[in-house]
Amino acid sequence: MFTIGTERFVDADGDKSLLMAIDIHEDGDFLQFVCPRLYNLRECPHKAAAFEAALVMAWRTKSVGYEYHPESGELRAVFELPLEDSMLTERQMARIVKTVYDLIETYDPVIRHAMKTGKVDMERTKHAEPDEEAVKNQEVSELIRQLGGLDKLREMASQNRAPGS
Repeated sequence: MFTIGTERFVDADGDKSLLMAIDIHEDGDFLQFVCPRLYNLRECPHKAAAFEAALVMAWRTKSVGYEYHPESGELRAVFELPLEDSMLTERQMARIVKTVYDLIETYDPVIRHAMKTGKVDMERTKHAEPDEEAVKNQEVSELIRQLGGLDKLREMASQNRAPGS
């Protein structure tokens, strides 16, 4: 797991940071990039609106989905990537992390508004901070470095592969 500093998103502890984990499944053939504990909907009076906002966001992005755990109330973002027999490149990993980050930064005001008011207002995305591409790319590269680089991720994936796969 690693954290990314954010401009808009505020976690449950009040920090401007986003937690992300990379889970390896199916003997290294399948990766999940997960942002756990984004929102707690356990006591949310407008759960249906929050779900609607999450579904609209997932539909608009095509690559990031949401999962809901009914017992804990956790709503999380998930990017799933089947690797099968291919290798993840640094560029692919940077794009995935940036896509998930941008989605959460852009749509956080929409989902929080839905949670508070019961209304899904997609206009709230228009107040997003301007995207500073160079800064974000530098942050993503730093995150990859903190994870041990792509070679470390590849090593982890190969260690989790079944013999003969």
